[in-house]
Amino acid sequence: MNIKTKIGSLLPVLPKKDRQIALNLLNKEDFQTLAELVDSDIKKAKRDLDKKTDEKEINDSELIISDMQALKVVVQSYIDEEEAFFKSMDTSSRLMEGNFEYDEEIF
Repeated sequence: MNIKTKIGSLLPVLPKKDRQIALNLLNKEDFQTLAELVDSDIKKAKRDLDKKTDEKEINDSELIISDMQALKVVVQSYIDEEEAFFKSMDTSSRLMEGNFEYDEEIF
């Protein structure tokens, strides 16, 4: 399962009004904005949780928040992985161009 499929399978945990937005962001591969959207939904859900008094509603909301946090972790992990990859590519290109200086103490 590729990352887009995995993230797409987790989108139903988001509020209905944000699912299509999230899907569009996923299709555009705008993972940073997607992470921000998920984070915003988590904050809203936590705020709403504080207003609930029914035990079943509280438990259901906590599960949904947990699922959204799992989605956020998957998205953020992908972002971090991509950033590390491009950072390594930047270092590799500097090495190939001869623009990378070594610290004498390391070698």
